[in-house]
Amino acid sequence: MGTYTGLATLVLPDSTREQGVVALRSKRTESSPVQSWSGTFRPDDPSADFSSALGSALPLELPIGSTGEVLLEGVEGAGSDTAVRLVGSGPPPF
Repeated sequence: MGTYTGLATLVLPDSTREQGVVALRSKRTESSPVQSWSGTFRPDDPSADFSSALGSALPLELPIGSTGEVLLEGVEGAGSDTAVRLVGSGPPPF
């Protein structure tokens, strides 16, 4: 199991690059050798609109030089309290 908390850039379908802070965690279940990972993204821009990207698979870039693909599962809160729920696809980028 691993974790990453820090800066990240989420690239939206229209190529907009939203910067913010992510809290990611990975886990491996006993029934599968594949790691699953998920977390939340809190955008720096409180007016960022993620509604059109819900259900989309998007790149998530970490400043450590790695990129992972995430599915935008939902949005909670509004304004400066916005948290986007992410589910990772493929290997975790951390």
